[in-house]
Amino acid sequence: MVTDVRITQNASRSLLPYLQQANIQYTILISDLQKAIENQTGLRSHRNRRSLSGYNYEVYHSLEEIQGWMHHLNKTHSDLVEMFSVGKSYEGRPLFVLKIGKRSRPYKKAVWIDCGIHAREWIGPAFCQWFVKE
Repeated sequence: MVTDVRITQNASRSLLPYLQQANIQYTILISDLQKAIENQTGLRSHRNRRSLSGYNYEVYHSLEEIQGWMHHLNKTHSDLVEMFSVGKSYEGRPLFVLKIGKRSRPYKKAVWIDCGIHAREWIGPAFCQWFVKE
């Protein structure tokens, strides 16, 4: 049987000797979870986050950073990008959308790509940001 547990460093000081005494095999998968989270989120200065050239598309970004990226695209590429809200979340936050393409009439067929449905899945928004960049 395999079990994964997350415990504080203080708790590990008492748990590890107990496991050894009970002859229970264990492996520490992540010795410093906070550091692993910080590495995944790619902590960097806010100044670098705001420019598209310094924006890292391979790490987790907060909602504030993603919305800042969207606003920046909307301003710098207003000929191709239109940002607007389609409503509010359960928590009352605006749900922003990017419409990408040249404005033309009659309207052409479109594709809807939905990203960020689940809060802890960072790859969806990261993929969509990369896709928009490309």
